[in-house]
Amino acid sequence: MKNRQLKPWRHHLWLSPKVPRDKAFVKSIRAISQLYTRKLKTHEMVLCLDEKTSLQSHPRAAATLDAKPQSTLKVEHEYKRKGALNLFAAFDTRTGKVWGQTYDRKRPVELIVFLEYLDQQIPATITQIHVVLDNLRMHEGKQVQAWLAQHPRFVFHFPPVHCSWMNQVEQWFSIL
Repeated sequence: MKNRQLKPWRHHLWLSPKVPRDKAFVKSIRAISQLYTRKLKTHEMVLCLDEKTSLQSHPRAAATLDAKPQSTLKVEHEYKRKGALNLFAAFDTRTGKVWGQTYDRKRPVELIVFLEYLDQQIPATITQIHVVLDNLRMHEGKQVQAWLAQHPRFVFHFPPVHCSWMNQVEQWFSIL
């Protein structure tokens, strides 16, 4: 590999030239940036919502033993596979608080259950909840639109395609 100067551990991401970088793109980026940076009214909040899929659950076969003087933490090496979960999370951009729930599947039904959970958790004095989330079909489907029509305090904002970095919950996921 030295001879050929190949470095497979290095990579460079590129963006398809078919993705528009036009006035609509700039307008959308500016709108979300302003949502993040402007002073909010007392009845508003901004949440960034997304799903972290296929989280593996690996409970240990035996309990972990606490560290004691002159002894390290002891963790059982054997574990059991318990399937995968999908974490739905909403990140409050002003306080850093995160609400999260896990579900076996990732469908509009689970999204609506999570939105119902948020609706119960967030005080009624917050009458406008701006939700930044990506352009998944599941976020824009008929069931979700019907739910939004019945819950007008929730307002969805979609960054342009290939701009997941505009959704601040992604940074929380990377830390997680």
